[in-house]
Amino acid sequence: MAELCPICHGPNHCCNNQDKSMGSCWCTEKTFPEGVFLLVPEEEIRKTCICQTCLDNYIRDEEMESHR
Repeated sequence: MAELCPICHGPNHCCNNQDKSMGSCWCTEKTFPEGVFLLVPEEEIRKTCICQTCLDNYIRDEEMESHR
């Protein structure tokens, strides 16, 4: 897995692709809405992790949209 987010191209801080002695990654505790994966380029699907910032931004934007 790459260490860059496929959406923003910043560090994804996923430790699943690093030393397992770091413990479980932040992403294993999160739920990823299906729609967030539509933001990932097709060639990067299932090859790299979305960063927490992009996940949080997507969830925030969806919540704001649903309140309109």
